Amino acid sequence: MNHTFSSLLLSAAALLAGSLPAQNGSAIYEVTFTSTWSQATHPVDFPSGAHYSPLIGATHDASTVFWMPGGLATAGIETMAETGGTGPLTAEINAAIQNGGAERIVSGSGLNSPGSITVRFTAFPSHPKLSIVTMVAPSPDWFVGLNGADLLDKNGSWIESASFPATAWDAGTDSGVTYTSPNLDTNPKEKIAVVSTTQGPFKGYSTTLGTWTIRRVASTMVYGCGVNPKGSMTVNDDAPLLNRSVTFSVTDPTRSMPMGAQAFLLVASDADPMFPCGTKVPGLGMAGPSGEVLVGSILGVLPGGAWMGAPVPFTLFVPNDPAFVGVTAYLQGGLASPLRLGLADAVAVRMGRQ
Repeated sequence: MNHTFSSLLLSAAALLAGSLPAQNGSAIYEVTFTSTWSQATHPVDFPSGAHYSPLIGATHDASTVFWMPGGLATAGIETMAETGGTGPLTAEINAAIQNGGAERIVSGSGLNSPGSITVRFTAFPSHPKLSIVTMVAPSPDWFVGLNGADLLDKNGSWIESASFPATAWDAGTDSGVTYTSPNLDTNPKEKIAVVSTTQGPFKGYSTTLGTWTIRRVASTMVYGCGVNPKGSMTVNDDAPLLNRSVTFSVTDPTRSMPMGAQAFLLVASDADPMFPCGTKVPGLGMAGPSGEVLVGSILGVLPGGAWMGAPVPFTLFVPNDPAFVGVTAYLQGGLASPLRLGLADAVAVRMGRQ
């Protein structure tokens, strides 16, 4: 059933996005690399045509490492750092995706320095880390990058934003000492380390070439503390962006509710005060004696179709209205019959621009 947020959420347009435990759902982020590297900041041997290679990286889990300080460069990192080529590293990322350690490739164009580039990507709780790199060009084997930046905080919540220094790293694969040194393979490879400050163009100058900034744009997250059946509320991969639709589904995985019960969504401007848990209410459980009310100030109720054992979808349209940017709505599902009412889990929907 199609609905619009317009009439229900205008009163919530001033809400700030909260910290949402990402038990399920997805988040859209933007990562921005801003380079300050220039003739003014690093005058020694500063090259003409200073630039960076195309950005390449991935979202991944904690067990997957594409590069790290003190580690040895893979073939993909070596090629990226020495030539700016992304093919071998892309192959390594694709292998990690096939093995389940990574979720999606994150890529963008190169840029001249000083300058800035922003790349948008989608993250999932199963792969909540970001690694991304780009070559400092020209150079022997120098690069900047993020290594496993956390997109979830220690409480399992999507971070709102984070900033990191763009440190210049030496991949340990070429022994050149300045930007345009001739190729000189390092054999055996040395560990990845900060670019030398005892010789070359960074002697006496900062090894920080700019800033990496991560910012959350939009997100969905199913929440609840196990009172309502797991899987009773689901959200697909659609993003809650302006002028787009996002679909949710309500069901009873325990099949305790009577067939033909009507699905519904409670739309609220905030969560229950016990968030991410809720308030137990006797008689509102799908299968158990109690249900968990997970939303707070209810703005309206959206009726859905009849539940016949399969999930009942709700497609909600996010208006193309700047007032919704940054607003978080809270939706809790349920099933109602003439004799029973059972509550599902809830989903927090943070809306953002396309």
